[in-house]
Amino acid sequence: MTGTDEETRALASPLDVRREGRIVWLTLNRPESGNALDQPMAEALVDAARGIRASDEPCVVVIRATGRLFCAGGDVAAIAAAPDQGAYISTLAATVHDALLELRAADAVVVAAVQGAAAGGGLGVVLNADLVVASSGARFLSAYAAVGLSPDCGVSWLLPAIVGPRRAMELTLTARVLDASEAQEWGIVTAVTAEDDLDEHVQALAESLAAGSIAARTDTRNLINRPRQDYREHLSGEVDGLARRIRTDETRQRIAAFAARQNEKETAR
Repeated sequence: MTGTDEETRALASPLDVRREGRIVWLTLNRPESGNALDQPMAEALVDAARGIRASDEPCVVVIRATGRLFCAGGDVAAIAAAPDQGAYISTLAATVHDALLELRAADAVVVAAVQGAAAGGGLGVVLNADLVVASSGARFLSAYAAVGLSPDCGVSWLLPAIVGPRRAMELTLTARVLDASEAQEWGIVTAVTAEDDLDEHVQALAESLAAGSIAARTDTRNLINRPRQDYREHLSGEVDGLARRIRTDETRQRIAAFAARQNEKETAR
């Protein structure tokens, strides 16, 4: 395969997977949709995560994204277009959850590199990371209520554990948007960099982590996470909650309206 063919394939894939020594780069690659999570991306994520877990070599995993946004959450347009929205959203959430659980079970330290918005399930991906580096222009929001849905991707489990119940309520029940410095103050973000320094900072962090004992670091991570060992059961409950909400007229109407607004914006470009 030529370099041009490889580049074309990378551009066509919803997830670019690249390994450099003990560092694995997972790049969300749907910039035209704000890297929203649809079923092909979810399946690519779980395939990559299973490969990482099956590897005999511990590694550092960096989750990053192309384009302006880190991840806009679930692909509302794909949900709205699905013949059976309940089945689609349940399958989508369960697939992403499988990816998150595989990464959590792997001998890997997970770093999220965030630019632009991390919303809904995108916020969940961030919360599941062990370390989070954000550019100064990054934004963090729940966004579920805007389309009549309850959280997934561990948001309802991890957010209260990280920021406390009251702040978790505020972020999920209101339209509150956190900027990068606020997210760092709340404990969601580990470090904030200038816009142009994000890649360099994350590269240096990943190399530093990879140079030491990754296995010792994952053991430490597992000890810190031990009080939350019923996480798998909780994720299953989140899928059930989404399935209940998607079957209501209110949520269907909100999703249709949101998808229509997205289409209008794309048509106007």
